[in-house]
Amino acid sequence: MVNSSDLIVNPRNRSALDQLSNTLPQAVLLHGTAGVGLATVARHLAGKRLEAFIEPLSNKGDIDHSSGTITIETVRDLYTSTRSVHTGRVIIIDDAERMSHGAQNALLKLLEEPNLSTHFILTSHCPHQLLSTIRSRVQPLRIDMITPTQTAALLDTLQPTDLTRRKQYEFLASGLPAELYRLNTDAAYFEHRVSFLTAARDFLTGSPYQKILVIQTYYSDRGAVIQLLEACMQLLTHSIRTQPEPRHITSLDLINNIAELIGANHNTRLQLMRFVVQ
Repeated sequence: MVNSSDLIVNPRNRSALDQLSNTLPQAVLLHGTAGVGLATVARHLAGKRLEAFIEPLSNKGDIDHSSGTITIETVRDLYTSTRSVHTGRVIIIDDAERMSHGAQNALLKLLEEPNLSTHFILTSHCPHQLLSTIRSRVQPLRIDMITPTQTAALLDTLQPTDLTRRKQYEFLASGLPAELYRLNTDAAYFEHRVSFLTAARDFLTGSPYQKILVIQTYYSDRGAVIQLLEACMQLLTHSIRTQPEPRHITSLDLINNIAELIGANHNTRLQLMRFVVQ
């Protein structure tokens, strides 16, 4: 049995994780906010039984969780390997929503024809992007963000270089242990996150000219646009919590709508311009 007390998880999740590790269903779906540590929880549940850890890959074969894909060939390969008897084997599919439509259908076949010796753990920050038929065959568990007290304790352990850096970590990733670890260990990633917050601040509060400059910088990269909008949402949500004003709520609603339309492949530059001319 895996003891969830070894993990940094919200206390609300501990009993459920202990139950899962004691009697793992054929298929589990762990879902929650990006940065909460779904992959860490999945590995912890699998323990020594882990046989395969599948991640989305780019066209070049590199791990790419932002725009990579889990192909139908990858999932089909599992079909052959899971036909053999191997007691207690666990396969993790990380960021399962990155499976292509064909890959999802191939996984569905595996779930419909279960080998009782094989268990699947799926992780997803966007579970609604999975086929409803897959969602109906997995046991879901939402992994909650950790508490402010746990965040403070983790920051004490990580020991940021100074108080300013600690406050930046807390603003960027409070409640998200995996994200806090990454910010602390990957300086380039930290600077990357800060750069998007700076651009988001210019986009939200700058002059029309500054907003257009931001659009010109990011519009051609759909993934970067999504990150920019997520940074905008984070700033607006913080403003609403600390100084609620109708204009912040209106802006957040508009940014959310723009993000949804861009996610549905609408033109990035035209959608971003809506915020300039509002």
